[in-house]
Amino acid sequence: MRQTRQIALYILIFIVTLLASGRQSRAYGPAASSVDSVIYYGEQRVVLGPKSFLIDGSLSDQEIVGKKYVFNSLQKAVQYLKDGTASEPMRVYIAPYVYWLDDPDDPALRVPKPGENVPFGLEIDCQWLSLIGLSDDPSDVILAANRGQTMGAKGNFTMLRIRGEGPSAENITFGNYCNIDLVYPKNPSLNKKKRGAAIVQAQLVFCDGDRVFARNCRFISRLNLCPFVGGKRTLFDRCYFELTDDALNGNAVYLRSTFHFYGSKPFWGASRTGAVFLDCDIHSFVESKQYFVKTAGQVTLIDTDIDSQTASYVGWKALPDAESSYQYQIRFNSKPYTVGHHHPQHVHPFLATQDALLAYRFTHSGKVYYNVYNLLAGKDQWDPLGYRSLIEAQEHATGIPLTNIPTQLRFAPHNTRLEAKKDSLCLQTQLLLYSGEVLPPGSVSWTAERGQKSVNIRPMGDGRCVVIPVLDTDTAQHITIYANHVSGLRAATTLEIVPQQYDAPSFLKSPKLQLADGILHCSYTLDSSYPDETRITWSRSRTSDGRDAIPVQISPDKYPLKQYRLTAADSGYYIHCRVEPKHIRSGLGLPVDQVFATRLTPAEVGPPDYSCAVPLATMPTQNQPQLIPGFWSLDAYAPADTREYDWQVDTSKQAWYYGVGVDGAMCDTGFVQAVQGARMRYTPLARHQGDMSIQFTAVPAKTAGQGFGSARAQYLDVYIKFDHSRLTGYALRIIRTTKYADAVDFQLLHYKDGHISPISPPVSTTVFRAPCYIQIAITDHKLSVKAITSTENRKSLPSGVRNDVMLEAVVGETGHGGVGFQHTGTVGSGATLIKDIVIDWN
Repeated sequence: MRQTRQIALYILIFIVTLLASGRQSRAYGPAASSVDSVIYYGEQRVVLGPKSFLIDGSLSDQEIVGKKYVFNSLQKAVQYLKDGTASEPMRVYIAPYVYWLDDPDDPALRVPKPGENVPFGLEIDCQWLSLIGLSDDPSDVILAANRGQTMGAKGNFTMLRIRGEGPSAENITFGNYCNIDLVYPKNPSLNKKKRGAAIVQAQLVFCDGDRVFARNCRFISRLNLCPFVGGKRTLFDRCYFELTDDALNGNAVYLRSTFHFYGSKPFWGASRTGAVFLDCDIHSFVESKQYFVKTAGQVTLIDTDIDSQTASYVGWKALPDAESSYQYQIRFNSKPYTVGHHHPQHVHPFLATQDALLAYRFTHSGKVYYNVYNLLAGKDQWDPLGYRSLIEAQEHATGIPLTNIPTQLRFAPHNTRLEAKKDSLCLQTQLLLYSGEVLPPGSVSWTAERGQKSVNIRPMGDGRCVVIPVLDTDTAQHITIYANHVSGLRAATTLEIVPQQYDAPSFLKSPKLQLADGILHCSYTLDSSYPDETRITWSRSRTSDGRDAIPVQISPDKYPLKQYRLTAADSGYYIHCRVEPKHIRSGLGLPVDQVFATRLTPAEVGPPDYSCAVPLATMPTQNQPQLIPGFWSLDAYAPADTREYDWQVDTSKQAWYYGVGVDGAMCDTGFVQAVQGARMRYTPLARHQGDMSIQFTAVPAKTAGQGFGSARAQYLDVYIKFDHSRLTGYALRIIRTTKYADAVDFQLLHYKDGHISPISPPVSTTVFRAPCYIQIAITDHKLSVKAITSTENRKSLPSGVRNDVMLEAVVGETGHGGVGFQHTGTVGSGATLIKDIVIDWN
C-alpha cells in the first residue's frame, strides 16, 4: 500500500498492578481489584467498570474470582454487557490471545435454530458495542471459529452475530479457520489446524445496526467471508481481508485496506449503496480473469492498486450489463488500467474535472483526503474519522461544496420490454447520496448507446424522459438508454424493443399430415407474408382423441418443426400434431390438432435404433414423470442420501430448461437444471442384455473445478444399464466433497433397489470444468469412464488430484439399458449444462 501517515494514536503501554495473590505483573492482565482496576491504553487511562470490561484469555478462572469486570472469554463477558450510547459505548478491551467463540473440539454439529437459516457461534445483543484489541498488531488478538457448511455445521456457520446500533472493532482479527490454519506466533500452543482443504461457506460477522466501524482489523476466511454484513453505513479503515467468492460486504466503504482475492467474484452483489474502495491494495491470486460482482450492483474504485501474477484481466462482471461502476486512477501491475475494458460500452471512468469525484476525494493544502464524511454522514452527521471540521474549513476557503454530493444515479423500477407503435415508457431517475438519502435529480441529459432510430427520447425535466419505440423492422432490438447527470454520474438500462405485433395469422390451407419414407410431414399455408415461426408439437397417444398424449418433440425457438421422423418407439401409438400459428410479428394463435389416421405398426416405423444422438433442441422440457418405454422422463427428486440436509423438491416448476447456461456455461446451450434435484431418464423399449455406452459434454457453471454449490451431498449421477423403476443398475457419481476447494470426486456406483455401494475408489480431479467430455461404457462386464477437458490443465495440483479421469470396475449383468441424469446440487450458479448426448446399445 502506498505510503500513508504513520498513525500512533493507539500505542499499548499496558500497565497492571500486582494481583492479590502477590504474583508479578504480566504484559497484560487485570488490575488488583474489581473496584479500582485501571489499564492504560495509548495515552488513555481506563477505569474498568459497568461499561468497560477487560478480557484476558490467559487468566484462569481462579485468577478472575472477585474481579467483577475482568473475564477470560467473550462468552462470559457477554452475559454482563450493558447497552452503550454513541457518546458512551459499551467498551470491551481484549488482551492478546486466541479466543474461540465456538468450541473447535466439540464433535457435535452446529445447526440453525428453528426458523433460521444459519447456525451462529455467539450472539450478542448490545447497543453501541466496541471491541478493542490491546495491541496495535491485530494478529495478536484473534476471535476465532473453525466451522463451515458441512464441516462441523449444517448451514453456513457464522462465528458472531451482533444486534444493535453502532458496533465497532479495533485491532482484532476475526477468523474462521475452517479452511485455513491458525498460526499464532506469540504462543504456538494456541495454533490450530484447519478442518479441511475444501473451501466451504465459513462466515464471520452478521450485524443489523447502523454506523458500523472497523479499524485496523483483519478478516480471514475463504468462501462467504461476511465481515460485518447486514449493517447500513459501514466503514473499514486500514483493514485486511482474505477471501474467495461471495465474501465481501457489498454496502461498505473500504479505506486504505488490503485484500487477498482467492476467488474471481468477491461480491455476490452490491445493489443498495454499493461498495467503495479508497486508496486500497488488491492482490489477486485467481487464474485468467478477476471480476468484482457476481450478480448486480455498483462498485467504485478510487486510487486503488491491483496486482496479480496469475490474472490477465480485471472486469466488473463476467457477463457485463449496462449498470454503472466507477473508477479513477487504477493501476494493474503498476501500470494505469481501465477495469472492464473488454466491454468499453459499459466502462465509465471518472475524470478529474468531474464534480462527482469530490464525493470521494479532494485536495487540501496539496494533500489528498478521502471524503468519507460525505459518504457516511447521513442525516445524523456521522463522522467516524473526525473529518467534519477539516471539510467545513475547505468548503469555506474554496466555496466548493464537499458534502451532500451524490454517488449514485439509478432508475426507478420499470418495464424493460416495449412494443413499437403501442407502448411508451416514462423513465424516472433517482439521485442518491451514498448513505441512501434521495436528492432532487437536477439536470439530466439522455442518450442511446445504439439503435437511436429505434426509439424517440423526449426529456420531461426533473430527471425524467419518455421513451417511445419506433422500431420498423421484423426483429427485436436491445437498446441501452443512458441518463447522464451534470455531475458525471450515469444511469443505464437496457430495453428490449420489439416490432409492432399483429394478430396471429390464420390458415389459408389447414394443417394436414402425410407419411412418406418413415417421416410424417405437416403441411399448411399461413395467411401471412412474414417469416413463419409456427410452434408444432408432436405427441404420442394410445388413443385417437389424444387424451393421454405425451409430447416427444417440439419446434425449436422460431423454427416450425414440420417433419417428424418415426422410430421404433412410435409403434403402437397414434401420432398427434398440434399446430399453433405464428409469424415473426405475432403471438401464438389458436391451436389446430391433427392426428395420423391409424395407430402405427412396426412395419411403418422400422427397426429399433441402437445408436441415438439425443435431439435436445427439440425435446420438450415440461415435467413428465412417467416411466414408459421409449420416452424420456423429466422430474425432480431428492435421493435418500441427501435428505439429511432437509431440502425440498419444488414441484411447481419445470425441472429442466433448454437454453443458455450461466457463469462458466454462459457460452453454451443445452439442458440445464431449473430446480434442485432435477432428474432426466430414458427407458428403452425392451430389456437389454448387451454392452452399451453413453457420452456427453458437461459444462459446469462453476469455473474452479468444484462443480457444485457446496459439499452438502451435491452431486451428478449418470445412470447406465439402469432399471429406473427399481433404482437398480450402475452409475458414475461426480460429487463435491470437503477434501478440495477446486476439485470433485469421480466414483463408480452400484445401485440395488435404491441402495448404493461404491465399486471403485474415488478419484479427485480438476477435470470437471467447461467443457468436460465424459464417456461411460460397459463392455464385457467392465464398466469404464473416461473424462477430459479442453480447458488448460492445472500445472500445480495437490497430491492425489488428477487433471483427467480413467476409472474401471467389473460389473454383473443387469438386463436393462436405461440411462439418465440426477443432479442434486443447487441451480443457477451451481448448475451443470448437459449437451451432445449420444447413446449406443451394442
